[in-house]
This record gives sequence, C-alpha cells and structure tokens, in this order.
Amino acid sequence: MRYHRQALFRNGVSNPDHFLLWNKEGRLPRSSSINTAYHQVQKKLGVEPKFSMHTLRHMLASLMVGSKDISLSYVSKYLGHASVLMTQKYYIGLLPEQVEVEAGKVAKVIAE
Repeated sequence: MRYHRQALFRNGVSNPDHFLLWNKEGRLPRSSSINTAYHQVQKKLGVEPKFSMHTLRHMLASLMVGSKDISLSYVSKYLGHASVLMTQKYYIGLLPEQVEVEAGKVAKVIAE
C-alpha cells in the first residue's frame, strides 16, 4: 500500500480517495490488467491461474449471502446491483433456509 502511494506520488497522480487499484495514469485499470495481475499472484502462490476477479467477487458474494448475519439488502448494495431482486436472481439457490422461512411467513399472511 505504501509503495502504491509512493508510485502514484512520483507520477504526479492525486489519489484523495486512496483507491487501491489506481494506475499511474490516474485512472482505474482495465479489468484485463487486474486479471493478469491476479493470475500472477496465483502462480506465485502455486495455484493454477484459472480464477478471475469475477470469480473472486462471486465467491465473496456467495459467502456473504450464506451468512445469517449479513442482510441480502447489504450484499446487493455491496455488489452494486440495481435492486435486491437482481441479487436474489443470482444467489437465491444459496438461500434455501431463508426461502423456507419466507414461504412460512407468506403462508401465515394468507391464513390470516
């Protein structure tokens, strides 16, 4: 992180928001550059470089959705989805317990 700040400073790039991935031109890097760097890290760690940053994002989202302590609304905002419905569309299969709980609530409302 310190090296990153120093490199940006040397190149005259302002980074007031402290973006971790700011490049030397003062822009966010292209996704292909990020994936290339991520593949290099995987190789250094002895892992086959077949995973992308999108795979990492999906894994993190899956872990958050599977946690009972993190709301789906938060996960949706974290991922930048336009609505919780989009998040549900992609991750509903990870929520079988929550689906059962909500179905029970619906049945209770209908019965009243």
